[in-house]
Amino acid sequence: MVSVFPHQGGQCRVSLDTTDESDAIARAMEIRENPQLADADTLRREIRSYVNHQAEAGKFTANSKGSRLAVLLKWAEYVDVAELRELNIGLIQDWYDWIRKRRHSPVTESTAQSYVMMVRGFLNHLIRQNKLRDNRARDLQLAAVRKKGRRLFCDHALVEKLLMHCPDGELKFVLFCGFHAGLRKEEIVEARPEWFDLEAGLLHVTKSETWMPKAKEERTIPLTKAFRQFLATQIAQNGALPGPFVIAPRRQKRKAQYRYDFRKPFAAYMTDSGCPWVTPHVMRHAFASLLASRGVSIYKVAKWLGDGVEVTQKHYAHLLPKDEDFDRGFI
Repeated sequence: MVSVFPHQGGQCRVSLDTTDESDAIARAMEIRENPQLADADTLRREIRSYVNHQAEAGKFTANSKGSRLAVLLKWAEYVDVAELRELNIGLIQDWYDWIRKRRHSPVTESTAQSYVMMVRGFLNHLIRQNKLRDNRARDLQLAAVRKKGRRLFCDHALVEKLLMHCPDGELKFVLFCGFHAGLRKEEIVEARPEWFDLEAGLLHVTKSETWMPKAKEERTIPLTKAFRQFLATQIAQNGALPGPFVIAPRRQKRKAQYRYDFRKPFAAYMTDSGCPWVTPHVMRHAFASLLASRGVSIYKVAKWLGDGVEVTQKHYAHLLPKDEDFDRGFI
């Protein structure tokens, strides 16, 4: 059956792809309420349009854009629908159950649910674009996620030990960036000599022609005396830091996720040091935790991390020293 309706100054004829009268009526009403639905593109093309749109809006970094694109394209391959209107909760539920239980490479429950959130975000985008009426993944039946125990914590003594015994200059730079400045892994790799003002004792995380900080947020972080001295005495040559990048300065980005990946030497050092659980993100967590536990305001910690105040408060406020004002109320 065919639906005829006015669209963009003329009439538009759209095949309803069904011989069932009730289905045809529902499809025709859906299109007439939202004419853009008739122009909906293929699922894969819509996915690429979505991630590009979010990246241009600064909501996805280059890395998150790539990871979300990969997940959504795999999802599209599984559900295998020709048109957006063919999506239904049953297909999405089957996909969610499959990724959790597939024989060769099942994912953890938390990872599976993060993939579901990606799909929901994509479908919400289609709704905003008037290409879908409702979110077919909204009422998905998700399993309960087991809460992990308290995460292992890098205290001040462990941080000092790891820095003191690190045998390699570039790896030690990685440790200082994580433990003393709270930089993300990609920020450490992209760190440029112009970021570091040794005279003023400041680290400026700034964008370049080929790289953008997360959410396009540039920020300034004070350099600790130890980090500043390390840069001046062990990294700088003839008074200047190497460039165009501080570590692996000549390595250029190609097809890999990062321009340079220090994962192997980093993991080997942490294993040899008896703390294989320490990752670049754990270093960033240690930076914030140590500051909060010493009474530094959550606002400052959030600014230095490049995170929102609410997020930082949620994760680190419990580490603030005891507030004596509380006891005064009971005297």
